[in-house]
Amino acid sequence: MRRDWLIEARLRAGYTQGQFSKATGLTQPQVCQYENGAPISTRNAQRIAALLDIPWTRFYEENKP
Repeated sequence: MRRDWLIEARLRAGYTQGQFSKATGLTQPQVCQYENGAPISTRNAQRIAALLDIPWTRFYEENKP
């Protein structure tokens, strides 16, 4: 299930996938995979959430709009 909320949050923050991957220390393919619904580790969820100022637990609440 695609994480549209994550894509929207990244774009609102002004990041391309490439810029976002550098800012989080993740690879661009990882960012793409996470945006497309791939399972994510707690550590990486926390990295992304900290940069986007969202709760990291949002990754585990997939049915929320």
